[in-house]
Amino acid sequence: AAEKKWQREYDAVKQQAFADGIVQAEKWDDGCCYVAVGKDTWKLLTNGEFWCPHCDAQLNESSLGTHLHGDRHRRARQHACPPGAGGVGAGPMPPPPARGDGGTGGSQY
Repeated sequence: AAEKKWQREYDAVKQQAFADGIVQAEKWDDGCCYVAVGKDTWKLLTNGEFWCPHCDAQLNESSLGTHLHGDRHRRARQHACPPGAGGVGAGPMPPPPARGDGGTGGSQY
């Protein structure tokens, strides 16, 4: 019962996070997690399975809800740059290695 409650709460936090622009990473064949931040631009995540483009923060299931309700995130959302204005903390880099599914969609957490 406690596990189901936790899962419902976590699913609600994830739904809120996605609505707020937080991106879930894809795990690739090299074992690393990446998020697409633009055309042919990928960001390597070294500490998390989610990324907040507003704060350039790497998040995991434990920190996701706290981040969404934190002052840093609220301030960043209030002063968010328009899409395509840069500031995401990633530069052009070659695409990551092939996805674990042969390039048809990648596995997600």
